[in-house]
Amino acid sequence: MSKTENSFVSGIKIVFTDRDFLTIFISLFIIGLAVGGFIPYLTVWATNTLHATSF
Repeated sequence: MSKTENSFVSGIKIVFTDRDFLTIFISLFIIGLAVGGFIPYLTVWATNTLHATSF
């Protein structure tokens, strides 16, 4: 394994073994899911309410 790959793997191990990093990771993952689910509805709402174009 190259030096870059080795540092990447060790970085992943730190995230899943350190409680603080794991808490941040899970929080950001849940926030990302919420935003990803909300954005499509926001465009539909803006199209209907503000008479914006769907583009």
